[in-house]
Amino acid sequence: MHISIIGAAGMVGSQIAAEAENRGHDVHRYTRSGRPAGDAATEALDFNDTAAVTEVVNGSEVTVVSVAGRGDYDGVVAAHRNLIAAQPSGRILVVGGAGALRVGDSLLLESPDFPAEYRTEAKTFARVLEEYSDSADLNWTMIAPLPFPRRLDRPG
Repeated sequence: MHISIIGAAGMVGSQIAAEAENRGHDVHRYTRSGRPAGDAATEALDFNDTAAVTEVVNGSEVTVVSVAGRGDYDGVVAAHRNLIAAQPSGRILVVGGAGALRVGDSLLLESPDFPAEYRTEAKTFARVLEEYSDSADLNWTMIAPLPFPRRLDRPG
């Protein structure tokens, strides 16, 4: 399978890329800088460049978008909104956040126990989820990592 990963040097994107390669998939890694991610080569891609991102999505069997947008949360929402408007034909797998998950009638991020330091990013990805949910004729899925990080090399 041809898989493209936007944000392939990040915490989640790098893990997805490594796992996909271990399973024998053809993985194309994209980062903002295009600098190698460890031993892996990457190509430069600005997630705000809708035309270039659309081309990557349309040229892949699935494209993982693992871009947190720290420092420019409005920009990451706008980039997703623009990608949705471009209506790419390929499959998009967006890495979101657990804060946008429903717990009863509210979102996890609305819980009083939700860590304050993650709230802004969680609200951002709740907005991104709304944008995708409101779209039509787009092949997308949003996944959410665990609500609180845990080490993958330890059982838990």
